[in-house]
Amino acid sequence: MDNLDNATLAISLEEGGGFDLFSDGGGVYYEAGFNDVKNWYEVGEATLRVSDELEFKNNIYPEKGEQIFYADSFLVGEVTNYNFTPHNTTIRTENGQIVFMERIYTP
Repeated sequence: MDNLDNATLAISLEEGGGFDLFSDGGGVYYEAGFNDVKNWYEVGEATLRVSDELEFKNNIYPEKGEQIFYADSFLVGEVTNYNFTPHNTTIRTENGQIVFMERIYTP
């Protein structure tokens, strides 16, 4: 496919209707609602392996600034707040493994 940065992707349903998905330029598509609020729909569940080289950027606490953790940080208890939602967390996968996560502050 050609570069689809900032593209719109339309998904039509057989029963009529559908969704217009927008991209933020990073390869992530979402439906935009009122006031550009991103809407997410659960369509299933998947289990992904975490790469040994995982980098996790935590920006959930503005007063602390950006914190960077790695895969073993989860094992030794350095990451204690597990409030990961579609609105505050982005992940990147490569070869079926999570290699990068970023969580942002959402008021």
